Amino acid sequence: MGGKIAPLSGVSNEAAKVQEDIVGNIRDFIGAKDNPSINAIQEIWNQMDHNHTSVCKLVDSQHIHYNPLSPLSKKEQLTQCAISEIERAKKMKFYLPCFSSEYSPSDLPPVIYWNCLIKYGERLNAQGYNKLHQLVLLPNATAEMINDTLQLGLNIDLKDCEGNTALHLATKARKDSLVTLLIHAGANIDSKNSLGDTPLHLAALKGDSVLFDNLLLQGADITVQNKQGDTPLHLIVRNHDAKIQEIMMQYIKKNTPVLNLKNSLGRTALHESIVKSNSSKTIATLIEYGTNLNLGDKEGKTALHYIVSKHVAYYNEFIFGSYFEAMKKFGADFHAKDHSGSTALHEAVKYNNNQSLISILVNYGCPINAQDKNGDTALHLAGRKTRGKSHSWHALINKNADKDILNKKKEKAKYKHAVLGGLKNMFKN
Repeated sequence: MGGKIAPLSGVSNEAAKVQEDIVGNIRDFIGAKDNPSINAIQEIWNQMDHNHTSVCKLVDSQHIHYNPLSPLSKKEQLTQCAISEIERAKKMKFYLPCFSSEYSPSDLPPVIYWNCLIKYGERLNAQGYNKLHQLVLLPNATAEMINDTLQLGLNIDLKDCEGNTALHLATKARKDSLVTLLIHAGANIDSKNSLGDTPLHLAALKGDSVLFDNLLLQGADITVQNKQGDTPLHLIVRNHDAKIQEIMMQYIKKNTPVLNLKNSLGRTALHESIVKSNSSKTIATLIEYGTNLNLGDKEGKTALHYIVSKHVAYYNEFIFGSYFEAMKKFGADFHAKDHSGSTALHEAVKYNNNQSLISILVNYGCPINAQDKNGDTALHLAGRKTRGKSHSWHALINKNADKDILNKKKEKAKYKHAVLGGLKNMFKN
């Protein structure tokens, strides 16, 4: 056994990398710069005591507690622990692969073998998964299999090539019992993957109400934002799943800050809920629970801007009225302008041609003669409607909108439909 350990030749690149990693782990553990022989490894191990840095790291990572009443020394106790875990691994058919031409892994001191076995189990394979990830993804994975693997000492929060932990993968696979097991075993419930999604985000994306409820019961943080700035609340209001929305609403009563968190578009969950034409119940609940109604998105548009820009096919006159009543009650600013200077009245004219909607907005205090950055009032915009009759023009005139206000082009508001109609009649003659 005088030769130095060295990776086998003539093997696949993947196998060679595994072998080199094992040999590297051995070097790191004993503090060797070059590849040592098995005899040298044994000699160095014999000289190491329980206070050695590598030994302490292993003990700390595995949460090992020495028994002060044991007749065995601390180093001997650690060796017995290593032998026990190696036997457990063998029962699972989990072995350290051969890493050298002259020696088998079993020639290593048990503690060093165990350390290498842990590192090997945590190593990502060609598909980007470690031993625990692979088990979680098995269709027939059982709690016993997962527990046995965790007992070997693998880091439960190690991530795959996409940043997913075993808990992420169990959530994606909708394995509720494994999700609970992993959390109870110490998995970080709020760990983020490469997209910034936590397991709770994934449950929201899946629309899985059982998993979602379970994660919330286990203490998942609903305020965590992913790389798009979305909280789980942003995600659930997009999927129109009444059950999962109802579950979420039970938790946000105690955590109103999540209501005002903005994503990368500057949108709150209320903005998103309106954009996706969500249920009136969800929108009303988000308003009543205390969303800041005057928060603007990246364009400065508030929830009021969003609601009036929805086509009347989505919301009838009664629903619009009920929204405005609730928004008035909870502090919405009906004078608010976006970054282009548009009020909700400007938006209503742009996206709707509805007399009732215009009248309701004015009745709730939306300034009828407010000008945007171009100096246009809502009446200027209504006058430019060229398709069909401009109901918004007549609604604004009926509410005494000022036709004489000049915009930045020194133009007064004009009803273009009437002008175009006159031209058509002239050509007919």
